[in-house]
Amino acid sequence: MNDDLKLQANKLLEQYGFSDFLEPVFSLANAVFVGQDYVVRIALHEHTDHIREAKIALHALQLGVHTAKPLAWAKQYSIFERLQGKSATPDAPNAVWLELLADLKRFHSKPFEAPSLKTMNWAGGLHLLESAFALSLSAAEKRLATQMLQPHTASNLVFAHADAWSSNVITREGQYLGLIDWGNAAWHPLEREISWLEDAALALALEQFDLNLGQLYARRLELLLWVGANGRATIEAVRRVLEQFETST
Repeated sequence: MNDDLKLQANKLLEQYGFSDFLEPVFSLANAVFVGQDYVVRIALHEHTDHIREAKIALHALQLGVHTAKPLAWAKQYSIFERLQGKSATPDAPNAVWLELLADLKRFHSKPFEAPSLKTMNWAGGLHLLESAFALSLSAAEKRLATQMLQPHTASNLVFAHADAWSSNVITREGQYLGLIDWGNAAWHPLEREISWLEDAALALALEQFDLNLGQLYARRLELLLWVGANGRATIEAVRRVLEQFETST
């Protein structure tokens, strides 16, 4: 992590009257520095909007969602309180995922902003089937994946967190503390929200939400092909989704 960014993060803490010992952590959209009490995030891209994200987090808190409180923000940076735990692992206890699903329901119940559309068109990333990662798929598996990634129209729209996977779920000693990182929150089909949950959470969500399974597994396939191409998913996970799609249709 760039030393200049770390220096900037410490200066931001000082500007707002805070102090902490910050350490960098990995992130794609922001330079993130975590201390004992605070998290400082500095945007790496011009399109990032920390003002909007902070307002969404405050809205979530008002709804009773368990999340970190934003303490200071401008468009290109934010300071949040730190939830005193660690990111969950996909095999966390079911109680963690049940509380996460309850928080997602709270967040969906009163949208942050009005929708501009009643339906949303989607076409899957067929180019992902040409990645080196996808080369392990058989011809039959590729044909099924191509079928799944065909365009469709979704109408089951919610104002979604849209990044609810284990790294953004904070736990302590197997207990749920909250959901963080509201930078991707926007209107999406409910299937898009649920597709990012990992296996144990996904299984519970299937019992609680009314979902179009074909669209759910198409979104999950696209996600796994993308993260797999970036070295963070296995081809076996892709194959499981292909099997789930065949079973559900």
